[in-house]
Amino acid sequence: MRASQRVAHGAALFLVLSGSAWSCPTSGDLEQGIAFVTSEGERFLHAHIGEGVIDQREFDVVGSPGPGAAQMVHGLYPLSLAQNGSEVFRFTWVNGTARLPYPQLGAREDLPLVLDQRGFEFPAIFSITVAETPVRTRIGTCELETWGIRTEVQLKDEIGWETFTHWYPELGTGVVVSTALNGALSETEDYVGIEW
Repeated sequence: MRASQRVAHGAALFLVLSGSAWSCPTSGDLEQGIAFVTSEGERFLHAHIGEGVIDQREFDVVGSPGPGAAQMVHGLYPLSLAQNGSEVFRFTWVNGTARLPYPQLGAREDLPLVLDQRGFEFPAIFSITVAETPVRTRIGTCELETWGIRTEVQLKDEIGWETFTHWYPELGTGVVVSTALNGALSETEDYVGIEW
């Protein structure tokens, strides 16, 4: 190989390597899957499975399936939530999933739904509040526009749960960073990396 060919080959190799090393995922990468890595080394794999539905699966530090799984419209509106490998909740949206609003900055909505747990149905209200101002956050080497979104499922007075999500408009999905149960903070998560 001549010197000029080696330089051209090296430049092409650098472009290929730097493209993957310096770029960040986009919504198109959801077709194959995007994994969000926690500070404990767990991975939450998000993959688009059609009609705006994002399948979310948990994997432990060695890559084995974890106990958590969910299917959520736009990564925000749950259709099903599972824990410990078994399905715990199914969600029926009274007005249908096609009427679930795509997030908009500053938006607030209250949406009726029915939760089904082991054949028992519970009417509830799902509230979603989107922050008015986006911020930029860093996950590993990627810096992404981030919207803070609070959701709450209210079954009756003082019974329900609330989540705070970092939602990434460039990806069309987001990660839950904190959860409160019946008004008390129950879980937080710190994400330190992203893989695709």
